[in-house]
Amino acid sequence: WTGIDGGEGIEDFTAGLVTFADLTWGLPAAQRHPYDWTMSIEVAEHIKRRHEPYFMHALAWPAAKGVVLSWSSSFMGVRHVNPQPRSYVACAMGLLGFEPDPALERELRGTITSRDLKNKTEGCAWLRGTLMAYRRPLLAATVAQHVQELLPLPAVPTADFAAA
Repeated sequence: WTGIDGGEGIEDFTAGLVTFADLTWGLPAAQRHPYDWTMSIEVAEHIKRRHEPYFMHALAWPAAKGVVLSWSSSFMGVRHVNPQPRSYVACAMGLLGFEPDPALERELRGTITSRDLKNKTEGCAWLRGTLMAYRRPLLAATVAQHVQELLPLPAVPTADFAAA
């Protein structure tokens, strides 16, 4: 697996397990290769709208099978500059060739823990409302895999998109 994060100091914090990258301009060159799944947790709402196509392309392009992501719909979080409703995210993912996977989404949401003051554990209960799962249909996944093998990932998305 490969971990990439835009948080300063992430490499020190994770002892090198996660690499720092500014994802507003897409994937770093070293990570531009196919993966079965990609995942983005608590990132999208921090990406300015003008950079959203780069981010979404970087998330979708390498994902041969699917994408798991959370995207807050609220401005209430720290530095939330681009909150979007689930319907917007579903439309954007559809434009990128993905379909919602409600069963996987329910399964993943079921694993999310709550804060437990007695046992002093921190949870991420808010993810129960923001976590989403999308799968590439089989034919689209097969085509995407062949395209990934033949063509390098462009430095920038070839087209902008606007989800409604």
